[in-house]
Amino acid sequence: MDLYPPQPASKIIPDWYKQIPNEIMHGQEKHAVPTIKKCVPVLDYLTTGYILRHAYQTDFKVLNEHGRRNTEYMCPMKDYVSAHPHEQCPIKIEGDNHNYIKFNQPWMVRTPPGYSTLFFQPFYNMNEDYVMFPSVVDTDTHDDSVNFVGYAKQDFVADPGDPLMIAMPFKRDNWKSEIIYDDYLGKTVYSHFIKKVWHGTYAKFFHQKKNYR
Repeated sequence: MDLYPPQPASKIIPDWYKQIPNEIMHGQEKHAVPTIKKCVPVLDYLTTGYILRHAYQTDFKVLNEHGRRNTEYMCPMKDYVSAHPHEQCPIKIEGDNHNYIKFNQPWMVRTPPGYSTLFFQPFYNMNEDYVMFPSVVDTDTHDDSVNFVGYAKQDFVADPGDPLMIAMPFKRDNWKSEIIYDDYLGKTVYSHFIKKVWHGTYAKFFHQKKNYR
């Protein structure tokens, strides 16, 4: 059975992003302005890490029961989806109490020694059906699959292969922050000059290539 294995995030770019042009004509003078597609930091976000996908089709129905939003689900694989009661995370979200859903993953994430993994929902997929809670797991020592908890916002169907979470490995290190008060005016003038003179400056002079395979 195809359990839709993890893939590099670069392999599952949202269709809306792929379909928009790099530039649009704007204003009465119809001058060209860049779209989000030319924003290199957004492209880096979309292509960094690995996508974990839904393994099975699951139907969800949201019910209001006893002062909280409960979610019923139907899945051909009994252990793929489970639930947590509201009391395990007793907070109001968007004004409501929720019981929570949990996706029990068939895949285990393993990283080299000294590396952990940040798990979070892919933002630019613009999912309006459910919200998943982000987390950090020490995947170099955690010898099991990572399960993901969230809540449903409305009735929906999760199709197999749909993006669920991003796994972004990072090297653990000790950090100490420092606040430095710099020449704000000078920086602002320099930044304005750079943007006026060199369009696409970040991509040309600052961006560093990254590979996730």
